[in-house]
Amino acid sequence: MPDTFPAASLRRRLASLFYEALLLAAVLWAAGALFTLIVPDATPFLPQALLRAFLLAVAFAYFAWCWTRGGQTLAMKIWRIRVLSASGLPLTLRQALLRFVLAVLGIGLAGCGLL
Repeated sequence: MPDTFPAASLRRRLASLFYEALLLAAVLWAAGALFTLIVPDATPFLPQALLRAFLLAVAFAYFAWCWTRGGQTLAMKIWRIRVLSASGLPLTLRQALLRFVLAVLGIGLAGCGLL
């Protein structure tokens, strides 16, 4: 049975979200730098679309890896927040994908998913 964590307060969730944004920005910056080394001229439409798809895939890989292996990203560990399935186990890859897709859609709709 995993360690029990109390329900996270809104303050802790927002602090974790802010810290997560900083960490994700660094991960995506490094991934973008790698992409521009491979595809040096990323100004035409196709390379830009590929860059966006690549960065989205990198973001999913980051979150899916963390959520399926213990239920915590680095920011979540610091703020003692864990995401678990209803059975109390870390998320499956399918659950992580659904969570990621819904989060991207929610953020894309003017942040309504954060509410």
